[in-house]
Amino acid sequence: MLLWLGANGLSTFTADLLISLQFLTLTGLTSVLITLRTILIATGANFLLFIIASGGLNLPLSIFIAFTFLLLILERHFLYPIDGHRPSRVFVNILISSGLWLYMYVANRADFQNAIIFSLTCIMANILTYFYTNLLRQDHKKKVKIEIEATFDDLTGARNWRTFEMDLQHQYQLHNNNQQLSLVSFDIDHFKAINDSYGHETGNVALSTLSHAIQHVLNKNGLGNNLYRTGGEEFCILIPESSSEHANDIAEQCLNKVHALQIPNQIGEKFGLTISLGVSQLYQEDTGGETLFERVDKNLYHSKQNGRNQITAE
Repeated sequence: MLLWLGANGLSTFTADLLISLQFLTLTGLTSVLITLRTILIATGANFLLFIIASGGLNLPLSIFIAFTFLLLILERHFLYPIDGHRPSRVFVNILISSGLWLYMYVANRADFQNAIIFSLTCIMANILTYFYTNLLRQDHKKKVKIEIEATFDDLTGARNWRTFEMDLQHQYQLHNNNQQLSLVSFDIDHFKAINDSYGHETGNVALSTLSHAIQHVLNKNGLGNNLYRTGGEEFCILIPESSSEHANDIAEQCLNKVHALQIPNQIGEKFGLTISLGVSQLYQEDTGGETLFERVDKNLYHSKQNGRNQITAE
């Protein structure tokens, strides 16, 4: 629409201005504008390009081409359209933008040879920026994968021991600001016998199934991803801002949820699971998160000594 208006009755400067605004709108809609800094960079750079294209600085074509090429690369870098944006979408965005700027330049300097040179430059910028953005996207994926592997257990999807130690210490520091903290620890009863009877593959299925069942309980109670795998068949649940009564209720829900599970073995038969649990809360006299963990571990030990398939708490 604006291209048609620019060619039918509007002054060159007015058409240039309208197209420039359209370009900025397209950039805003199809790019990831995360911070004010990126918005200012994109707006400022495109304003300079608008001044150059409209003949305001009366610069030669080579300067305009070089600035356009540089802008296309830098804009992709600063706006970083990686999350949720495929490189093909970025390519289309740059293609549209380059077409608008080409129209502006040709409208002011209707030189066929220069137009061809400029078009080829835009195409080259599109291709290089496409591959550059694709490399950024692959690098981003690798970083996310490394972060996930450093945080989560591959088999169960629960957070790992390293993350548990850091989160427990963080929650202990928050407790010094009078925030409550409770901890639930549990493991699968007779898990070694399951591995010996049905094989490690079935044991892995049991671990994964149990983890997803417990995570369902946590999601239902608004606890998010607070499940940690702290050993082979051992797990913990951090419950911030929670009294021991609330933690006991969560533990009871977990116990009942596991009772309902049926795990298939390799020959199609199914067997049930039980867990033993220990529960405690952080007290003011505790000297660190590890004090809470040791107390919960003792409660878990009492549950196992007293017949398993039960909860021990203060």
